[in-house]
Amino acid sequence: MKEKEFLELLATKFEMQPKIAANFIASYHEVLKEALKSHGEVTTAIGKYKLNHKPAGEARNPFSGETVSVPAKTVVKFAPNKKLKDEMINVKIASKK
Repeated sequence: MKEKEFLELLATKFEMQPKIAANFIASYHEVLKEALKSHGEVTTAIGKYKLNHKPAGEARNPFSGETVSVPAKTVVKFAPNKKLKDEMINVKIASKK
């Protein structure tokens, strides 16, 4: 699902304009970003967001075979909670149009 489709679905669900839904999602993103920066972990109603540090290392370019260095970085990991996992167990993914 594309972002525009998601925002339209959210707007319809809560009877608001898509622009308001977009502002809500942007605000959610900002709050989540700040909370992760200050706490490193955020638990929400659907799961847990956590900062994960990946150390520097080496990788191989599959085309040239050359070894390249990969810098250290911090990434966000998301783990859905049990309720969301259980609700998705038997869901079939709709085919793309």
